[in-house]
Amino acid sequence: MMDFLKTHEMIQACPEVLGGLPIPRSSVEIVDGKVMNTEGKNTTKNFILMVNSIRRGACPCASTSLAATPSPRATEKVRLP
Repeated sequence: MMDFLKTHEMIQACPEVLGGLPIPRSSVEIVDGKVMNTEGKNTTKNFILMVNSIRRGACPCASTSLAATPSPRATEKVRLP
């Protein structure tokens, strides 16, 4: 890894920040198809923005990871219900 880093630039990125969420943020879980935080706020739009930002290349390292994900569901375009 150290040899790789000598010839490549490392970019730190927080996917949640790409989606407009604060640091720190409340925990979230999917409830009835919506991403809800522990305070009862629906953050689905933030997570969709995050995924779509990554796929557009806002975070190249993550977009490569998503592209390599074998799950067909992981490669679907994310849209609001």
